[in-house]
Amino acid sequence: MLVLNVAPVERGPLLSFDVSGPLGPAFLLPRTEIAEREAHFLSMLAQAAGVAMSDRCQGILTATLGLVDSTALKNFGKRRFSLRAYLTDGLGRQVEPATVEAWDRLSSEAGRLLRDRVSRQRQILAPLDPVLAVPAMLGAPELPDGEITGALQDYVDFLATAAAKTGLEGDVTVADDLLNSIADYAISFDLLVATRVPLDEPFLVTYAERRALQISWFRHRANQEVVLADARSNHVTIEAKDPNTKITKVKAHVPGTREQIYGGFSGRRTDQYWTTYASDLDRDYRASLTFQVKPLARLEAVPYAVSVALLLLTAGMWKAEVRQLSQLALIAGPSALAASVLLARESTTLGTRLRGPMTWAVAGSLGLLVASAVALFLEWSPTDAAGWFMSWWPVR
Repeated sequence: MLVLNVAPVERGPLLSFDVSGPLGPAFLLPRTEIAEREAHFLSMLAQAAGVAMSDRCQGILTATLGLVDSTALKNFGKRRFSLRAYLTDGLGRQVEPATVEAWDRLSSEAGRLLRDRVSRQRQILAPLDPVLAVPAMLGAPELPDGEITGALQDYVDFLATAAAKTGLEGDVTVADDLLNSIADYAISFDLLVATRVPLDEPFLVTYAERRALQISWFRHRANQEVVLADARSNHVTIEAKDPNTKITKVKAHVPGTREQIYGGFSGRRTDQYWTTYASDLDRDYRASLTFQVKPLARLEAVPYAVSVALLLLTAGMWKAEVRQLSQLALIAGPSALAASVLLARESTTLGTRLRGPMTWAVAGSLGLLVASAVALFLEWSPTDAAGWFMSWWPVR
């Protein structure tokens, strides 16, 4: 029975998570124990870099690494976040405003020393805002305020000492590795599992999780960060399961920059499959994959063609001043039925998301066609329609 570091995983709750070992199930260690092991690893890096880490500093560092998702700590429903109320509730005692201000100032100083090394800063990160971890410190409710202030000061001094030992002109030192590791732990944690393994043969540990993928509205661009150097070789695959979509414009950059990653090369590339392989010993540790997900060309062209046809029919009805109900029904009825079928056709959730602009184009042109047919039948002119609309507009 061993504890194995399987992979770096993004901070936050694990969704649809499953892990299994070679000889049976694998068990995820508690976050607190993972944080203790990570802090111990950082203390060994600090010793190698010649940076002293006090017990108080290791305590606050362990508490920050153990927080699951510090973003939620500043979102109490719809109420405005109050740091003093948060600390008072977490410690179970009143904290003076001057003390809260001092802790917040030290926390901001720690964040300033680390912020440039964190690739993604869209969320609140505990190692960059250690005051949020004060209630999670071991024995914090019984500690005097001065002891907690000293722990935060030790943490700031520790980061400042490490920053002073970092390399110049691109040279990477152990101190750089130390600060970069803390910055990596700000956005991810080590997935440590306990499982039984054979001692005399290679074995395989597998895990799976579901991650949210944000796709831009018009360009359909997506981004996913991956780790490329946590094993001897790494394989990354992007695949579109929906047969009506394709993957284009895949690029691998260093997170937070437009610089292409070093040490990886693309293996196979098709409309629905992209893979890269990385085995260079000096390859970049983390990569940001950006790609575009698009519907197939024929599926993308049909809705826009239908929208143009509906607009032309609408213009033709106004040009010919069609008033007869039978003629309006003959023109608008089949067109509306065909457009409705196009709007309501079955699709995957991904396909529905990608067809958003096309759906709005068809729906808008269909609404204009039906409104025009009603206006022509009632013998309204555009001026009358505008006057009717303005009569319903709220007057201030």
